[in-house]
Amino acid sequence: MDRAVVLDVEGVGKSFGATQVLRSASFQGKEGAITALMGRNGAGKSTLLRIAVGRVRPDHGRVRFKGECLERPRLALMARRGLFYSAQDSALTNLLSVSNH
Repeated sequence: MDRAVVLDVEGVGKSFGATQVLRSASFQGKEGAITALMGRNGAGKSTLLRIAVGRVRPDHGRVRFKGECLERPRLALMARRGLFYSAQDSALTNLLSVSNH
């Protein structure tokens, strides 16, 4: 079964001052699939996810969500469209659970 790509992050780069966090990172999230980002601490996983949902703006690269290229994704817009990121230490973590309806 070929699943549709819902989230496509391509060639994203980000620096904070002189520290380059991401050079050219890419990943895809497909409908109905679980995608894991793995890497050592400080590799840029959280930054990449924050870029994907609009919490951080990339220096370069693109984010495409549900087929629409978003040059400057914004957190509120992405949440309304169904994409949200909550860090593991978020106050929401204890309030939410995962359910498959």
